[in-house]
Amino acid sequence: MSEQRLTKEDVSRLLEKPGDEVRIDTAQKVCQVYNSETLGEQQRAIAEEVFRLLVRDQSDAVRESIAEHLKASDRLPHDVALKLANDIDDKVALPVLECSQILSDDDLVEIVQTVAPARMQAIAGRPTVSQAVSGELVNRGDEAVVVKLMSNEGADIGTESFEHAYTRFTGSERFDDAVVARDRIPVSVRSKILSALTDSFLEVLSGSKLVSPSIIADIVVQTHDKLAMELSDRTTESRVGELVSSLYVRDLLTAPILLRALCQGDILFFELSMGTLASVPLKNARSLIYDAGGEGFNAIYRKAGLDPSYRELFRFAFKMCRELTESGEDFEQAVFRRKLIERLLTEGTEIVEKIGKADLDYLLGKL
Repeated sequence: MSEQRLTKEDVSRLLEKPGDEVRIDTAQKVCQVYNSETLGEQQRAIAEEVFRLLVRDQSDAVRESIAEHLKASDRLPHDVALKLANDIDDKVALPVLECSQILSDDDLVEIVQTVAPARMQAIAGRPTVSQAVSGELVNRGDEAVVVKLMSNEGADIGTESFEHAYTRFTGSERFDDAVVARDRIPVSVRSKILSALTDSFLEVLSGSKLVSPSIIADIVVQTHDKLAMELSDRTTESRVGELVSSLYVRDLLTAPILLRALCQGDILFFELSMGTLASVPLKNARSLIYDAGGEGFNAIYRKAGLDPSYRELFRFAFKMCRELTESGEDFEQAVFRRKLIERLLTEGTEIVEKIGKADLDYLLGKL
C-alpha cells in the first residue's frame, strides 16, 4: 500500500463518469493512498480535488464509501468534512459526525441546530464533546439524545446544561440511570437526586400501616445518609464543600453521616462538615480537629452542636481513620469500614461502655 500513487488513469476513471462499482473501487483506492504517509504535496492536492468531486457524486454508495474511509482522517480538508457531515443521506453523514476531528465546535453547534435526532445522537456519542456542543444538544435534543450524551464520559457537560437536562427528563428511568452512572455529576444535581430518592422512599413507607412514623423517619435518615456518601464526589475540596453545604442548609448534615464518613475514610468530608457546623473556616477547623492535646477537637465538637455523649466515639473514630488512611494500604471501602469498626470494638472498650449497648447498636446499625 505504501508504494501506491495516484495516476492520471485513476483521476480519468473518476472524471469519465463510469458506473458506481468502478467509482467506488477507485474512490477506495484514493482514500487508502490519502491515509498513508507517502503522498507528496502535489499528490495530496490531487486527491483532495478528487474528494471534492466525489462528495457531490449522485450515487449514495460512492459518498458513503468516501465517508467511511475518511471519517477518522486528521488531514481531510475542512470543506470536504463539512460537506460529508451535512450530506442528505444519514449513511454518509453519521460516520463523519461521530468521528471526524476536523469539525469544529462551531460546526457541530450549527449542525445540531438544524438536524434530526439521529444525527444529534451521533454527535452526542463522539469521543469528546465540548460544553458548548453539549449545551446545544441538551437544549434541542430529545430524550434519546440527552441519554446518549449523559452516558458519554467523554462529554463535558456544564452545570447549567446538567440542571436543564435534569429539569427536562428527570423521572425517565433511562435518563436517571444514565445520570447516576456518570463519574462526574454537579453537586446541585446530586443534591436533587438525593432529595428525590429520599422523598420517594418516604412516600412508599408512609403508605404502610405496619411501620410506625418514628421508624419511618429513622429509615429515611439512614437511607439519605448512605445515598449522600455514595454520591459524594471526593475529587476536589470545592465539590465536597458544595455537597456539605447543600446538606447543611436542609438540616441533613447529621452525626450518623459524619460517623459514616470517618468509617469510609472520607476525612475531607468530616473536616468540611465540622467546619460548617461550627461556622469556622476550614483552616481553623483542621487546626482544632488535629490538636494533639484534644482540647481543640472537644471545642469544635461542642460548637458544632453534636451530641456530647458521642464525643469520645468521634475522637476515637477520627484517630483510627487517620491511622488506617496513613498506613499506606489501599483498602477497599468495605474493608476499611470493617477494620475501623473492629478496632473500635476491640481497642475502644471504655468508649463503648460509656455509650451504652443500645446507643452503640443504633449507631453501628446506621453504618
